[in-house]
Amino acid sequence: MDVKSVGKVLAIAAIIIAVGVMIAIPAMDGNSLEGAPTQFDENGIRYEVITPEGVSPGEVTVKQYLGKKPIGELILPDTVKEYTVTKISANAFRGCTELKSVTLPAGLTVIENHAFYGNTLMDVTNKGILPESLVSIGEGAFGLCPALGSNDNELVIPDGVSVLNNTVFHKCGKLAKVTLPSKLERIGDNTFDTCATMTLTSGIPDSVKSIGARAFAECANIGTINYPDSLTSVGDWAFYKCSILDFSNSSRSSAGSLTIGLKAFYLCKSLKNIPLPEKISVAESSFQSCNLMDIPGGGALTINSIGGSKAFSGCTALGTNGISIILSDKITDTVFETFLNCSSITAVHLSANLTTVSNNSFQGCTNMYVDNPGILPPKVTSVGSSGFSGCNNLGSAVSNHLVIPATFKEFKNNAFFDCGSIDLITFQTQSPPAHMNASLQVTKAGPVKKVAVYSLFDPSVYNNPHCRGDFVDLVWEKPLCATVGCEFPKGTITPGVGTHVVPIGWGFTLSVSPSPGYIAKVTSDVAFTKVGNTYTVKEVNTSIKMDVVFVETFTVNVDAGDGGMVMYSIEGDKPVKCTGSVTAEKGQTVHLEAVQDGKHTFGSWSNGQIVAGIDVVSASDLAVNWLNIFRVSLDGCDYGKVFYNIGGVDFTEYEGVLTLDTGSSVHMKAVANEGYRLYEWSDKVTVTERIFDSETHLSLKWMKTYSILVSQSPGGTLKLAENKHNVYDVGSNVQITAVPDKGYRLKELYVNGASVAFSDNTYTIKNLAADSSVTAEWIQQFRVDLTTAKGGTISFQNEKPDVSSKLFDIGADVNLVFTPSEGYSPNTLILDGVETKVTDGKYTIRSISANHTVAATWIKQYVVEFTTNEGGRVSFLAWDNGIKSRKFDEGSKVVITAVPQDGYVLASLTVNGNSAELKGDRYIIEKLSENTKLVFTWQKTFAVTVDLVPGGKVMWKIDGQYAEYVSPVKAVSGKIVWLKAVPNDDHRFVKWSDEKTTEEVSYIDAAKVSPVWMKRYTVSIVNTEGGTVKFLGDPSSTKKFDAGTDVVLEITANPGYALSQFTVGGTTAKVTDGKHTITNINADCEAKALWVKQFDVSLKTTAGGSINFSGKGSDVTVFTFDAGSKVV
Repeated sequence: MDVKSVGKVLAIAAIIIAVGVMIAIPAMDGNSLEGAPTQFDENGIRYEVITPEGVSPGEVTVKQYLGKKPIGELILPDTVKEYTVTKISANAFRGCTELKSVTLPAGLTVIENHAFYGNTLMDVTNKGILPESLVSIGEGAFGLCPALGSNDNELVIPDGVSVLNNTVFHKCGKLAKVTLPSKLERIGDNTFDTCATMTLTSGIPDSVKSIGARAFAECANIGTINYPDSLTSVGDWAFYKCSILDFSNSSRSSAGSLTIGLKAFYLCKSLKNIPLPEKISVAESSFQSCNLMDIPGGGALTINSIGGSKAFSGCTALGTNGISIILSDKITDTVFETFLNCSSITAVHLSANLTTVSNNSFQGCTNMYVDNPGILPPKVTSVGSSGFSGCNNLGSAVSNHLVIPATFKEFKNNAFFDCGSIDLITFQTQSPPAHMNASLQVTKAGPVKKVAVYSLFDPSVYNNPHCRGDFVDLVWEKPLCATVGCEFPKGTITPGVGTHVVPIGWGFTLSVSPSPGYIAKVTSDVAFTKVGNTYTVKEVNTSIKMDVVFVETFTVNVDAGDGGMVMYSIEGDKPVKCTGSVTAEKGQTVHLEAVQDGKHTFGSWSNGQIVAGIDVVSASDLAVNWLNIFRVSLDGCDYGKVFYNIGGVDFTEYEGVLTLDTGSSVHMKAVANEGYRLYEWSDKVTVTERIFDSETHLSLKWMKTYSILVSQSPGGTLKLAENKHNVYDVGSNVQITAVPDKGYRLKELYVNGASVAFSDNTYTIKNLAADSSVTAEWIQQFRVDLTTAKGGTISFQNEKPDVSSKLFDIGADVNLVFTPSEGYSPNTLILDGVETKVTDGKYTIRSISANHTVAATWIKQYVVEFTTNEGGRVSFLAWDNGIKSRKFDEGSKVVITAVPQDGYVLASLTVNGNSAELKGDRYIIEKLSENTKLVFTWQKTFAVTVDLVPGGKVMWKIDGQYAEYVSPVKAVSGKIVWLKAVPNDDHRFVKWSDEKTTEEVSYIDAAKVSPVWMKRYTVSIVNTEGGTVKFLGDPSSTKKFDAGTDVVLEITANPGYALSQFTVGGTTAKVTDGKHTITNINADCEAKALWVKQFDVSLKTTAGGSINFSGKGSDVTVFTFDAGSKVV
């Protein structure tokens, strides 16, 4: 087929979605595929590596506990082998019913779903404080752990956790105190469900955006907490039965919206304060029976949707802080009992799209007024039973004017019962609504209230005596009207053609829906605005007139088919996509343009026209005929090129999508770039050339390849796994085999210049990631053969004894070990026929450069051994290293030294059972001829040491008489050492330093003591004529006292004498009440009293005068004077 007949090959700028199953291949940057997970077991726990190979440090997850489930305390390690433990897998410890506590790894980041679900855990990690590294806790991770927290430890969840997933702590009934993360964003469903004793120590963080269903349901102990500023949703039953819940915020949260679920705060009977945002959506019973609840700070509360009945039913305090309620324009129904008995609500704004005020919606809202003009919005069709019953303030704040909109159909019983503030009613309906007679009783009782009524219908229809008489008197007035006219109606007009009541000062809106084949044009005697088919007069202050004219149109129906789309324009307007039909006024021209898709090309219109763009001026039914084509598109040509051939023409490089007529074919060939090969097409085909004759969308997958250059060298040959040109796929494992020549071995193998470790002359390049080079270093070897005679064996060091021949690298040292038979030792080494001495049973052939033979001779040996008890050090001369038995060659001289330890002496020595003696500190065997055993026996001594202190002396004895102690007393074990304390005259014995209190003591073991003396002082009394001085209770004239003692002296005068002077140690001392105390005596002293003789002088007189002592009172007639005194 000619290429031109096929059509030009189109390069279409589009994103082609490749079909077929994609497979994982090594990345183009050389990284290998991640292999199967690596698992290992350690201490009864299975771990799995979760980081790619080469990442350091690696990380593992705890997969499961092996064997019997853990009991009591479980400590999970921070690290295991070279890995950090960062994760605990799902269900790892689920159902461990005897597990009491678990210590989590310090670097833990993830706890997966149900990891500890259904356990008897009481505590986690450090008294409830989870690791700071933790960022994720899976669903049910600690769910149904009823004992968790029973030890009263606070559960602290780290700040890295931003989400608490569903049921994480579900039914943890003993959980007492919980601190939530400061950056927490979401609390899932049932997270703390039925945690009846739980408190939130820091409340709910401001960062929390959503709280799931039953998240805190029946958490009866949650009290006053903060309300999170970022909250956007509260799930069904979220705080159900949180009976003491309240929020501490004094002002409302930031502007935003909040969705509140079914019974979210149901039965929260203590809830007084909830700082809701500006906009909320509620559901059935969201706040039912929260009779104390209000919103702080006042302002407006917009309700976006009401998802069920009784949302605020019984919230009698709602509105106390002056909140106003706005029902969003999205709301069409106020829903049953939504605000029943919300008696504190004041301002309410109803939705512009409201159609139904449901039964009891606002019943009992006694303080409520509606700020909508006319109270009812224009689309309301019904007011349910008691819808506004009891709203006696309904129209008082904005307007007392009730407007019944033209759309209104039905009142129900008591709809406006006891709405006494209404004094004007306007009916925009053409006829009375249903049940009107039973619904407009707007006052309960009292004086007759006159209410003006504007309507087009006859007032006689309103004849219910229960709504007139003593309650209200409705007075019909002439209404203000809008007249709508249309000469040839070809469509619907709302409100219809005719006259309509308009409340004074209100606007009037006319909506027109033309019949098929027509459009509407509206004129009026006043100004109006037009939006679509809606025409609005902003304010009506007089009767108005609006006329509608319908204009005929024609329609062009267009079937665009499956091969493209059709664009249209009318009278040169901007082209628009045709979606089925185009309508224009009669006389206008519609231009159609067919636009093909990538699988078809335009053929013709159904009316025979063969150009894509045509004009239409009348009603028509048109369809587009498309020609079928198929496309061949390829993706993934980054690492190679594709060439194609159509109809035998030379191959051309593929640059974009090929579009061909059905029935033709294309031959395609993939050519890889340097360093790559074609891996496969996305349909799993691996050949490089293919032919396509139908719709095809494929991608090519290329494999990166690398070459390995092998450099050979003398000494052996390197071989690679079979592959043409030594080219391998990225990530391949390529085995290298080294084959050494005879007399050589592989010394080093270098890959890319670096030495690598090989085994059995093979090495595998793993995960090939670059072009590589391989070289080898070979080394020549020489053989050593071993032979031996009776008396022992000869072997290579670190080799099995039965190896008698071995190869060694040139220049290596060959270490030989001589092992004698029992009773023998090495004598000489015979190397290549030459004798050489052996030292310590070893010999080394240095820097081998030829083959060698080695033989050995042996010599007879005897054992010399000794035993010793505690008390001395015995050793072989020059072998003082604890060896008690040694072998010596026959005829050897053996010297043994024996030195006693401090406190010991040698009691006896035997040699092969015979008594022997030391020469100095040695025993010498001059010429050894038999096995010899020596026995050393030591006897223990002990010493008693006395620290001498001034105050006396110490005497000692063992068996004989006491002698004065001058140096430590030594005695053989079993003897007794006696000590005796003898004090000086001016001291007395108190005790020994080891608390013994007798002057004479004994010791049978080493001891170190000292005597304790007490210094004593002498007090002497000197008595003179005239009185006496004595010790208290003791007539002695001289007495000794311990240093620091208080000494009490009694001083007594003889009759006719008085104390003149009292001295102690030559110093005048004070006498009180006949006593003196020498306090804290610290020296020898003498006490002496001096006395004075006394005489009495008596006075007597007769009548006629008086006599008295000078300076004494006149009543003193007798006075005592010291001898020698002058008496006046």
